[in-house]
Amino acid sequence: MLPSSRLREESPGGGSSAPHQYQRTNSSNGQNIQMRQTTPSSGQIPQMTSSVRAQINSKSNTPLHSRLGNAITETESTVCECLLSALIGIESRLFTPIHRKMTITSTASISTTHLAVCQRVLSVANIYLLLSHKENPYPDGMHVTTALLAAIRSIIGDYIGDIDELRRMKGLRFHHCLPLIDKWSIRLNIVAMAHKIRHLPQLELLENLYILNSAYSFEEDRRVVLNKIMDYCMGVYCSQMMEWMTTGEVPVDKWIIGKDAQNGDELVLRKIPIFMSDEDARILLEIGKSLPHVSGASDEDLESIDRTTTVIRGSLCPKLIFQKELTACLMILRDVVCGIVMRMVLTTGRLKEHILKATSFFFLSDPRFTATLYSVIKDASLGLRPGSASLTRQQVSSALAAALEACASTNCSHSDSEDKKKQKLKFKLDAMTSLGSTPNVSSKMQFVTPLSPHYEPHLDLMKPIFSACDSAYESIFHVLWAIDLARFSCQETSTQNLPRIQRFLLRNYSLRENATCLLNTLSHVFCVINSSLLRLRSHISIQLRQLLSRFLATIDEKCVDVDDVIREHLKFTRHVSVVVFVRNNEKIEHELANLLRVAFEAQDLTKEFVETWSDVIDATDSDENVRKARIAECCQKRTIAVRILLETVNVRVWRGKTGIFDTEIGFLSRKLGILSYFEWENT
Repeated sequence: MLPSSRLREESPGGGSSAPHQYQRTNSSNGQNIQMRQTTPSSGQIPQMTSSVRAQINSKSNTPLHSRLGNAITETESTVCECLLSALIGIESRLFTPIHRKMTITSTASISTTHLAVCQRVLSVANIYLLLSHKENPYPDGMHVTTALLAAIRSIIGDYIGDIDELRRMKGLRFHHCLPLIDKWSIRLNIVAMAHKIRHLPQLELLENLYILNSAYSFEEDRRVVLNKIMDYCMGVYCSQMMEWMTTGEVPVDKWIIGKDAQNGDELVLRKIPIFMSDEDARILLEIGKSLPHVSGASDEDLESIDRTTTVIRGSLCPKLIFQKELTACLMILRDVVCGIVMRMVLTTGRLKEHILKATSFFFLSDPRFTATLYSVIKDASLGLRPGSASLTRQQVSSALAAALEACASTNCSHSDSEDKKKQKLKFKLDAMTSLGSTPNVSSKMQFVTPLSPHYEPHLDLMKPIFSACDSAYESIFHVLWAIDLARFSCQETSTQNLPRIQRFLLRNYSLRENATCLLNTLSHVFCVINSSLLRLRSHISIQLRQLLSRFLATIDEKCVDVDDVIREHLKFTRHVSVVVFVRNNEKIEHELANLLRVAFEAQDLTKEFVETWSDVIDATDSDENVRKARIAECCQKRTIAVRILLETVNVRVWRGKTGIFDTEIGFLSRKLGILSYFEWENT
């Protein structure tokens, strides 16, 4: 070793102090080689001792692996052990967690090759720290989010178990650790994507998880964790479906089924998730809405529902949803529950009998009911006199009760009192009390509008079927009752008044020349009005029978639950509303209103003429010439009004050979697919 090597000094930081120059001198005698220090050209001698002391006492934050020089680095085995500890959040002398991020310590001495591996592995450790962070409890109702976090905890448990198994090994190398770490890197990245959307609304969260599963489940490592996440989260959804199908109550807010406040809190489909078909959602809705109706079912039916529910509970799982096999499972329970409800509606509730009785009442198809109702209303209103006091609630109820008593469609069999009690119908009949909607008391429509019938069966199961159509039935009843009221009153006015005057004229020949023409004109007016009203009423009755038969057949063919019955019932009443001109035909509705107005005007004119005629006959009993003059004056005053009325009848009612009603009725019949009265008559 050269003596000069002992004189070389280096700075602690890996670099030398101010450069020194040495000169080599040879001794001629002893061959001794000596190195002597030369003085720098600047002439200043550096303070070497103070410089070294200052650098030794300084504290550097630079890691050892980043400092200059050839420092000693950690072995691969040590780095592997510390990395495995860092992967499960354990601090070591090489790695430490700072703000939920695993970083390399300042004293770590890691080679450049190992450093690249460590940075890649620490990204997995950072995901673990993010997923394992404890969060505040979520509020009630976020069951899917809770299930997602539970699935993540289960996956993290599997991850910790695999890492711990590696930590127990000795002499680890990177080729031992990296395959497992890479596999969990793929898995935890997918878990982190699911964890990121945990705050979404529950149904939207399920849809996003379903999309994530569909997009990334093609690879085995991703499929393992995605299957576990979907089992947890879809398991919650399956439990919610099962709760709905067993109780009929919406399990959580903002579910696929909810109450519609605008339609009286009716249960409707709100949003169908992407992993369910429209048919599945509709079947699910039918099952839940039918369950409240099975409370009155027999023990055998309830036992059948329980057995089917047990089978469905055992087979319902997320796999059915992913494999699109949910429809068959739901239809099994739907067929049982809805079948029992429909059997109760048709047998226990006697739906068809109720429909026949209700339509017999609302459509005025029983002549005894119509005649009795007309008689009671006429007596209560002092002979249908316009301007009389409007009908009270009690008078209307009494009139309809008396009509029901005489109606053949409501008569029950007297052989069995219990059967009679079952067949008895319950009606709610009210008079109008709203001042704003009260009809004009100067019109005979004041005897139509106050009748507001309401059909309500005894069985609770049947009430929604008819309550949904109350307003439609009321409008239909008002039109038909107005036609029958005009028809009955016209017939009564013409038959009670005109023949009496005709008989008087037969006995008094001298008065014929003044009154005969007027009476013939009035008779013609009533003939046209009565024939038009009768033809119109016959046409409506025939079409109503066809629509009713079609509705009863539809109940057997298409209806699987109460909602289907209500839907078909509403469709039936809409078609009937078109037939009776309540909707979709303003032209013929206007013509019908004119026809009724002409009918009531003809009655008023006839009654006024008859009263004046009677007063003249009674006042001029002693003088024949005065009677003749007064009769001529009376007839002359009414002749103009009668001619105007006749002209109105000819223009408004009797247009051409068939009339406007025949043309409009034929058009509506073809539109509805129903034979008109004249087509039916010809066939």
